[in-house]
Amino acid sequence: MVDRILEPYDIAESVVQAMDAEHVLIFPHQTVTTYMERKTTNRDRWLRGMAKMRASALSENAQKRRA
Repeated sequence: MVDRILEPYDIAESVVQAMDAEHVLIFPHQTVTTYMERKTTNRDRWLRGMAKMRASALSENAQKRRA
């Protein structure tokens, strides 16, 4: 569902950089940053996207259980 799974070191590095820059919110993965930007600029589009992602994940899980 995301481009890649982050390693603990990558997350820690993102946190340190964000703290140095005095950011309030920390999103170590660019995909999450994009989701939040969409959520704040076009909530309806974001909700449709999240619903689509959820449906896809549920479908994948159902297929795995059948296999």
